[in-house]
Amino acid sequence: MIYVPLYLIRNELHIHYKTYQKCCSIPAVCQKLMNRPECFIEKYYNPFPEQIDYMSDEKYMDYFVQSLYPLEQTATAINKHDDFSYLAESIFSKQILFRVFLHENFAKQNLHQHDYFEITYVLKGHCTINFEKSSVQMSEGNVCIIAPNTLHEPFVLDPDSFVINLSMTAEAFQSALSNVLLRRDLVSFYVQRLLYQTDMPNYLLILSNNSENIKNAVKHITYENRRNRSYSFSFCISWLSVFMCSVLDNYQSSIQLYHDNTNSAQVDHLMLLEYIQNNFRTVTLDSLAAFFNYNKSYLSRLILKLTGESFVAITTRMKLQAGCDLLENTDFSLDQIAEVIGYNSGDYFSKIFKKNFTISATEYRKNHNLSDT
Repeated sequence: MIYVPLYLIRNELHIHYKTYQKCCSIPAVCQKLMNRPECFIEKYYNPFPEQIDYMSDEKYMDYFVQSLYPLEQTATAINKHDDFSYLAESIFSKQILFRVFLHENFAKQNLHQHDYFEITYVLKGHCTINFEKSSVQMSEGNVCIIAPNTLHEPFVLDPDSFVINLSMTAEAFQSALSNVLLRRDLVSFYVQRLLYQTDMPNYLLILSNNSENIKNAVKHITYENRRNRSYSFSFCISWLSVFMCSVLDNYQSSIQLYHDNTNSAQVDHLMLLEYIQNNFRTVTLDSLAAFFNYNKSYLSRLILKLTGESFVAITTRMKLQAGCDLLENTDFSLDQIAEVIGYNSGDYFSKIFKKNFTISATEYRKNHNLSDT
């Protein structure tokens, strides 16, 4: 197989744009480079060093653009996808369920979709992503998670921008999120629920700043993906979990989730669920309806539709989870715990606890080596 360094493709794309004031496709550039055998590299190598901890952004970008591109394979890819639908089987295998690419600056891309997840991360500069009926502008540090079967078209018209694409199968995405989207995190649950409704277009935009945790996770994902060792996939999944933890933990208030192009409604829904999560100890359906100016019956149906649970089931679960934490980690009396989590008495807390867990709160505490007081 014949390869060329990625920076040559980037240079050709930039030259074409400056000359003709329009973007050129990557396969077309690769066809042009096929006439320059002096650029060919016949043996694949990984440009990344053995250690990337504390690597600067500049060095990371420099190593990345030295990565090798399969020239002939890419040059013959023109017109392979006339319907602009890409299948996971075309870029993944049983051994490789995760890929890291660079969104090439000045590259022509049509509106397309695929049956796998894609995460776009702007390390430097800016990026625009057009969707079927909307467009988002991303800046440095921003993250966009694109669900399968969502029509989109990313483009970067700045020579200095550096935009990374993490592509993964649904299986890999689920593996990374299984320990991240915790049951007690209502907003996380909602995000997962919507992203997996793959019959509708979905994408999640996180207006994060240039977080070092997110940046470090992306660097390690790239590194492991390039090394392709026995445990590289497991490392990639672990680092993707770190990536998602950083996003959801620090930037939950800046998440913008779009579903079927009803942008403002989805943002309102996130605010609604976040309000329940932050006020589960005291919130009632009446107070929630009044706060968001919703009809009570409509609100009840909406919550059930969004989460698959009733309002009472959600708040009860959250109170009991908080109660379990206090039983395990404090010596509070049952009355004190009831007061903290929003119940009127220890007796009522005990009744609800046993109904849901089949053992008493006192037994639960004993099983976790703390005595009831």
